[in-house]
Amino acid sequence: MRPTRVTPLRMPSLLRPCLRNVRPRLIIRRGAATERLEPRLLQATSPLAEHLRDLNFWEAREARHSPQTAAPRPRLGGRTAQRSKERLTGDKARVNIVSEKLCDDTISYLAKSLERHKGCDLVDVYPGAGLWSRKLNEFLEPRTHILMEPDTKLYRPFLQPLLDSPEATLVPKSGIVWKELDAVLTPEFLPHQKLVDRKSEEANQRNDTLLVTCNLAFYPKKKFVGFDSVALLVLHQFVDSIKSSGLFQKYGQVRMLVWVRREDKAGILPRVMQRRRRQANETELLCDWVHEVVGYDGRDSSVFARDSTIDRASALATLKRMQEAGITTPEGRMSEALKTAMADLEQNRPVVPGSVPSSIERAYSSLLESPLSADIKVGTEEFNKRQKSQWRFNGDVRRFQFIHDLQKMIDDATAMREAGRPAEECEALEARFDDLLSRTTQVNASDFGTAKDNLHIWRQPEPVMHWDRRAIEPLIASPQEFYPNVECCLLDIQPKPINRIMRHMGPGSAHNGEAAELIMRLLWGTPTQPIDRALDAVWPGAADYIIPRCPSFRDPAQGGVNVKTKHAQLSVRLLNPTQWEELLHHWSEWPFQPTFPELVSRSQDDGDSDYDTSSGGTANY
Repeated sequence: MRPTRVTPLRMPSLLRPCLRNVRPRLIIRRGAATERLEPRLLQATSPLAEHLRDLNFWEAREARHSPQTAAPRPRLGGRTAQRSKERLTGDKARVNIVSEKLCDDTISYLAKSLERHKGCDLVDVYPGAGLWSRKLNEFLEPRTHILMEPDTKLYRPFLQPLLDSPEATLVPKSGIVWKELDAVLTPEFLPHQKLVDRKSEEANQRNDTLLVTCNLAFYPKKKFVGFDSVALLVLHQFVDSIKSSGLFQKYGQVRMLVWVRREDKAGILPRVMQRRRRQANETELLCDWVHEVVGYDGRDSSVFARDSTIDRASALATLKRMQEAGITTPEGRMSEALKTAMADLEQNRPVVPGSVPSSIERAYSSLLESPLSADIKVGTEEFNKRQKSQWRFNGDVRRFQFIHDLQKMIDDATAMREAGRPAEECEALEARFDDLLSRTTQVNASDFGTAKDNLHIWRQPEPVMHWDRRAIEPLIASPQEFYPNVECCLLDIQPKPINRIMRHMGPGSAHNGEAAELIMRLLWGTPTQPIDRALDAVWPGAADYIIPRCPSFRDPAQGGVNVKTKHAQLSVRLLNPTQWEELLHHWSEWPFQPTFPELVSRSQDDGDSDYDTSSGGTANY
């Protein structure tokens, strides 16, 4: 059936607050999903996984249409095969944590930071089989533990040991339907919590007496309102509620521990600059940290990449922070990046991004590293494959050297201007740079821009992206520690005090907060555009007033750019949180700023390309 365009008034109540920030386009219902629950994803490797499997609730697609169905297995608690035929209802897309060791390792890894939450109120959304909930309860010993589980018929037997505790309460409602969640965030369920005025200083203070955990891992993914995954939308709303003091944040700044699929976390925690869009930018403005506590080995994306030297330097900096904090990785959970960082540290190897040409892990790398057999003959398929891989490698070496030479020219021009060298010398070097870049291929120019921008957001006094500021390296988990067996991550989200401008929203306010959202949306519509041109595209004359009043835009020590070349200007995607706050502050003081209705009207002409609503994408480099 063909989906129809809808308006906010016709939107279903599920996740309605998202409409303030994400314009509705199409309701995309689950239909012919690209993901399919296959038998290989239903391996039971723990007692809890076996119990879930024995429910016969998760059925592989092939088995469902098979003419021969296997005899039903005994149900949980020794129920008979006859009883197992009773129909269970619930969401078959839910993914459960089924490894006790993973839960134990995770809580021991977070133990130092979780200590401040002992005896708190715990709001637990989608606990499912309840293993993570039980382990967290045992460590925190909460005074109140609210479990919001809509599939009570399916999961109550698993949750019953926890429900026998006096502090635990099962609420048979969905925690991601805000109407139902708001019904729980009341004195009836949370008598110890006190509402805070979002205009007061209390709204910017941590509330360690309340902790939220949620499991948003679904397989297959659920689509909603143009979002590739409903988890992306809920994560966005969790973070967005920080500035509006909505949801849990109406009690102060509340920490959130959220389980998601591997693909769902890239929007708020990208590992490369190419994935840093408006959602990640807002998260940097609103959160002290977003840590990936549990994750996976390997690259974040098969499409996007950056210089591996930056990745090594990032892991090395993380290792040093972990050592200073006395944090050790549980046995068997160490990532390859952390192992490499330990070797770099022990051997005192210099890891300085930008000092050598880039290197990027390619698909052909492992082939070239394997020994060349004497049996391989010229003209064979294997010989031709190796030859093409070698050609690609040689081309990459030449291109990365060219990019490195261009970057060195920019670095030299920056140093010359900082040292006060004559303007003629600086301009001559910048002119040579512009000439070289204008005469190269489009691929080389594009790859240089990507490499330059990745390096820029890394080598600042504090790296821009949350990933590069992480205090811990992710613990490596296997898909078999979840049921169904899919890769999942645990995100640790801690709000921070935010700029007062972003809180000015709603009735009776100057709407500076809403205006800031619209400005960011419009600017992120052209992420590679120089910031002066992008500002004037939002409203003519904005750059003339704002740019001269933002000294950090021209100070390399604060993430600015001081060279005068058309190919290396400060662009929208390079702005760090401090620069965004400067920009929004001076916009609010601009005498000729458009009225809020005028800005709303201007934003209607812009699409939603500024927002990453999917877990895929395309990119060069």
